Amino acid sequence: MKLSENFKLAFIALLSNKIRTMMTMLGIIIGIASVICIVNTGDAQDKKTAKENEKYGAGQLSVMVQPKDESASFDAKLDSITLEQIDQYKEKFADLCQGISYFQNVDQTSVKKGNTKIELSMYAVNEDYQPLSAYPLLEGRNIDRKDIEKKHYVCLVTDYFVKKYYHSTNLKKAIGKKITVSIAQAQKEFEIIGIIKEDEFTEKYNAPTEFMFPISIYDSIKGVSSPIQNISIKPKDGVNTELFETTSTAFWKSTFSSSKTSKIEAYSGTKYSKSMEKQAQQAKLTMGAVGAISLLVGGIGVMNIMMVSVTERTREIGIRMALGAKNREILEQFIIEAMAICLIGGIIGIVIGSIAGMAISNALYEMSVYPSIYIIVIALGFSMAVGVFFGFYPAKRASDLDPIEALRYE
Repeated sequence: MKLSENFKLAFIALLSNKIRTMMTMLGIIIGIASVICIVNTGDAQDKKTAKENEKYGAGQLSVMVQPKDESASFDAKLDSITLEQIDQYKEKFADLCQGISYFQNVDQTSVKKGNTKIELSMYAVNEDYQPLSAYPLLEGRNIDRKDIEKKHYVCLVTDYFVKKYYHSTNLKKAIGKKITVSIAQAQKEFEIIGIIKEDEFTEKYNAPTEFMFPISIYDSIKGVSSPIQNISIKPKDGVNTELFETTSTAFWKSTFSSSKTSKIEAYSGTKYSKSMEKQAQQAKLTMGAVGAISLLVGGIGVMNIMMVSVTERTREIGIRMALGAKNREILEQFIIEAMAICLIGGIIGIVIGSIAGMAISNALYEMSVYPSIYIIVIALGFSMAVGVFFGFYPAKRASDLDPIEALRYE
């Protein structure tokens, strides 16, 4: 008998018991759908994490001044990183370093225009802060070294601020406008020189918006230089990150080696990012294993129903054998039936899992990720393998029936 004839007989048998066939498929559908949904959601989480890491400088090296004595009090006096040390580093590692950023977090304040009141998060920054930050420049220019040295009263505001304060989406018109804010209880007028992109969180939850100005202005108002005890260093594109981190850490540790009170601790954004990715992969594998268990249960259900089917169709098997059907053909028919159940269930599971995965990804991570062809092929292949594996024993039992005994079966 041709293989196509076996396929035809298998599908006729499945369609003759539609409800039982669907109930048998249910375990396979749930198993495949859960695996696809988990993988899809995991991929969305990976992409979201990668996006956040890129946005907040996963490749940067954070250098922090810490007390040498770990038992020292929280407010212990520590040495500071000097501008001379920063310049020395930049000169020595000019081929590796793209920039060094540092800032002082100033108290929050607010500005009012008519009935509009906007909360501001004030940051006194150096010239490298914005280019290395998560806030891309949309219009105008950045705070530069000249602004720092000459103590120019200039600032960067966000597109969100422009929309709320000036009731306009024309960012170019906001450049050059003056705004008065309170810093250390002093009213100071700043000129807007640049517009940066607002963080999604601020617009969504109406949180305080960023306001950046030269760190030298803050020092001038306070009458004392702000201690630099935390800097972020960004490597140039294409630089060996391991070499960059090793040599940079060695430089800063040696710079503070003679200090009696302070030491340097360096934290790699790349290592943190890799650690997060590893944890996400482990979580995805764990959840995938749970899905695989449900698929295994579905496979056992397929085997159980196929055993029932063999028993119910014993006389039919006997008639086919009496008419000349070979044991191999009987075996093929029942294996094909099991494979068809798992294949159709697998396809339905992929569709349901993909839709559920995209919906969950969109709800949790605000992005829809389509399942890869690679995962779909694996899922279909695995569901067919389940059909062969769990369908073989009932099929073998059917093919081994004695024709005479089968014909006598009532």
